[in-house]
Amino acid sequence: MRQAADDVAVWLLSDDDAAGVPTSVEDLCRVKALQDDKPSSVLKPLYDLKPRVLAWLRAHEAPEALSVRAAERAELAFLHSVDCYLRCREDLNRLRLDEVRRETKMLQRHLDNLEREKGIA
Repeated sequence: MRQAADDVAVWLLSDDDAAGVPTSVEDLCRVKALQDDKPSSVLKPLYDLKPRVLAWLRAHEAPEALSVRAAERAELAFLHSVDCYLRCREDLNRLRLDEVRRETKMLQRHLDNLEREKGIA
């Protein structure tokens, strides 16, 4: 979380228009997706980023253009985190479903073998 927060803070205040959302945000989402916490609690720090950054910029009398860009980037970071988190949860659920399907097939084969053995004996 600390690495993502540091990277996002630098990105929010940077002049680089080509830079996208820092990859540490995706790393954070991947880690958080493994936990069974509610998405609202997991992503709340990124949701709260915009008002905090704007308050900090106002307190430091930052130029309006910087405040606008930082606000837009904070929104982009949050939306990106939602997409990434949900994609990771979907992938994780797909893996779990595939595992259940494999186990079901294995148990069905075992049951079929038992029934054949019982019929032969």
